Amino acid sequence: MLVEGRAYVRNQIRALLRDEPMFELAAEFESGAQSVQEALNLKPDLILMDLSLPDSNGLEMTHAIKSLLPGSHVLLMIQAPIYRQAALASGASEILMKSDLPSHLIPSLKRLCALVPNHLETSHSKLHAAKARESAGGENDPTDSGR
Repeated sequence: MLVEGRAYVRNQIRALLRDEPMFELAAEFESGAQSVQEALNLKPDLILMDLSLPDSNGLEMTHAIKSLLPGSHVLLMIQAPIYRQAALASGASEILMKSDLPSHLIPSLKRLCALVPNHLETSHSKLHAAKARESAGGENDPTDSGR
């Protein structure tokens, strides 16, 4: 899940993730207000959160999401090192300078995936279960978030 206020940064992140089959961008939001509710619905393993959002503070959104979904990992994107301590205090699993996105985003996400138990197996089994239900003529499980 991506929460970023600037379209050009969302485009950059999308482009970086395009060639990485390990990651699926489940949803994108440009505002923090929507992100907390959608995180509860989607239950993503990883969340990329911008510090400066048009309607809210990424630190507050990270704290809210982590208190509701302690198993989700938040990579908080900051623009200056001065925010590093506050980012860690908010519950971010990792901090990344926006200027380092091109070279450090994928390695950072892979490190976070190592913290998610059975990340690939979970994604694969949810996909497999959904296909099996479709083949059997069953409905998709509305609780299946398809992370």
